[in-house]
Amino acid sequence: MTTRAAPQELPPLPRTRLLFVLAASFPSSPRARLFRSLAVDSSMEVEVLFLEDADLLGLAALPFALEIGLASGVARTMLRHDVERTLQTAARRAEQELHDLAARHRFRYTFEVRREHLRAAWDQAARPADVIVLEPQRTLRASWHGAPSSPRVFVRYDPASASSEHVFSTALALAGTRRESIVVLVPAAHTGVSAAEMSRLAAHLGVRADCIKTIRETPAVARDALLDSLSPGRQDVLVLSTEAVEDGVPAWSQWIENRTCTVALVR
Repeated sequence: MTTRAAPQELPPLPRTRLLFVLAASFPSSPRARLFRSLAVDSSMEVEVLFLEDADLLGLAALPFALEIGLASGVARTMLRHDVERTLQTAARRAEQELHDLAARHRFRYTFEVRREHLRAAWDQAARPADVIVLEPQRTLRASWHGAPSSPRVFVRYDPASASSEHVFSTALALAGTRRESIVVLVPAAHTGVSAAEMSRLAAHLGVRADCIKTIRETPAVARDALLDSLSPGRQDVLVLSTEAVEDGVPAWSQWIENRTCTVALVR
């Protein structure tokens, strides 16, 4: 009689977390469209991080702070408690929108309110295998002309993670059909991305290998080259070495926030 060893169970893939980073200053109607665009997946962990802008609250505490109406031009004193009340109201509205969506589509979620600086919050909150949807901040010019802002989708990508393909497919679905460029930032702790890893990344993204670019220059030159490399109408993969980034990923966060692109952070 022969005995057969029981098949070894493979470890489960880490659950992909979908992290929405919301800001109180963003209008609710585009946010509702953002929530509705969520393709609910039972294998996903949905978390919403609502940020109260610490910089705005600090400004409101100054005795000379004024709020000027964009359309009316009327100035009035900005009071901290008024700003706090407005932020709390916006947080309750966003949570109710998410609650209604979850009730209709039957998925679980968490909702957390934090008081932080917006610029670096998404990078601090993110974990490997995350898909991060960063709510856009409308510029003054866009607000004046009523131009809509599209949410930016970020991916914190781990080349060694077995769930990376699922992460990228989810991110690309959220990014929609805009054919945005893909920007890969390589942090200083990473020794480099091999050709095999880049080929696998290109396969995940559905782009040609010759669309992958690497920049190893000074920050100013790298920034100019990055702008030149984003080809409209074509999905490029841009690998930015941290030799070109003085302070790592957060140093680029403000620049990234002003671009419409999908960003993969390679850990």
